[in-house]
Amino acid sequence: MSEEVKNEVKESKTQKNSSSRSGVYETVMNSDMILQNIIASNEIIELLEKRNLTLEKVQKTKELCNLVVELNKKQKKEYGEKLTAHDNYEEIKSKVKTKYQELKTLAKMVFKNDETRKNSLGITNALKNSFGSFIEQITLFTENSLNDPEAMTKLAEVAVTEEEIKTFQQMIKNLVVAKIDADNQSAEYSTTTKERNEYLKELQKEMKQITTIATLTLKDQPLLMKKLGL
Repeated sequence: MSEEVKNEVKESKTQKNSSSRSGVYETVMNSDMILQNIIASNEIIELLEKRNLTLEKVQKTKELCNLVVELNKKQKKEYGEKLTAHDNYEEIKSKVKTKYQELKTLAKMVFKNDETRKNSLGITNALKNSFGSFIEQITLFTENSLNDPEAMTKLAEVAVTEEEIKTFQQMIKNLVVAKIDADNQSAEYSTTTKERNEYLKELQKEMKQITTIATLTLKDQPLLMKKLGL
């Protein structure tokens, strides 16, 4: 998949998630407006209580609504953190791959007739797809290079130094840290989204009951209906 296509897919997903959060926000804000206006009106409460829709029940639903609002804010914040962590991981991964390909090409050049060292450094293998296997592959190259004085002497012929390989090792460590951070941010976002959706579903159920009772009870009170946006 080309970078252009990847960016289009990413942008599409971002827009979809943004639209979803916007829809939740509008739903919750509309519910909040209805609940606040019910609580603020003794006249409406008195009428609704005739159908056993009490002030206490409305207030509990308002508390539930407040919880969904806070979870939606938290989810929005974590979504941004998730994107930042993912972008950081992808940027570091790209640099690590580029550097490895450079070192691998140079190593192939100096060890073109040395099958033992080519196998020891793993430079005859294609890049591994899974993250864990890729890390093992490039770690093998750095560790076996540094632990082989003769190999380092040969690599020095193309100006590959011990310092350069150690710097690459640090890049690998940074990549692992970035991957862990990206995974953690993604997990936190998923957990909050699941929690928010569960409470949102409960809120929608309660609001359906409240608006149904309010619509039936206030059908002859157009001004009160308008006040609730029904």
